[in-house]
Amino acid sequence: NTRLILIEIPKRQAVAILSLVNTNQGVETYLTADGVSISLQDGLVVATRGFGFDLMTADVSETAARLRRGAGETVRIHRYLNGENQIVAQSLRCDLRFHNALSATETCKSASGYFENSYTFNESGRITESKQWVSLEIGLLEVQVLN
Repeated sequence: NTRLILIEIPKRQAVAILSLVNTNQGVETYLTADGVSISLQDGLVVATRGFGFDLMTADVSETAARLRRGAGETVRIHRYLNGENQIVAQSLRCDLRFHNALSATETCKSASGYFENSYTFNESGRITESKQWVSLEIGLLEVQVLN
């Protein structure tokens, strides 16, 4: 009965199945057998560990609210460790667009570039598949909910 997700990192040609190991204040943490983890809040990536160049934390509250309310502009804050083990925050201005009731695209821009996340929903509005940006070194992380 364990919830499972499949992740793929195209930039690294890596695929793994992760199982839900913890839920804390709405954040679900999934783990591989070798200790790599991804944390999701409302289906949105908020942290990674064990990949190298991990996303330490992400504030995706505006994106989550827009996914419930409808298209529009949002701001995301992504936090990473720099070479001196100091947290560096990156502010991103994003535009969320719905293609239909079951899919949306979020285009985000910062001083260092841009990326595009995509989301597919089931009939109840839960994200079942997505492509979400993690970092320059990792690139997009593809997430598929298996059960």
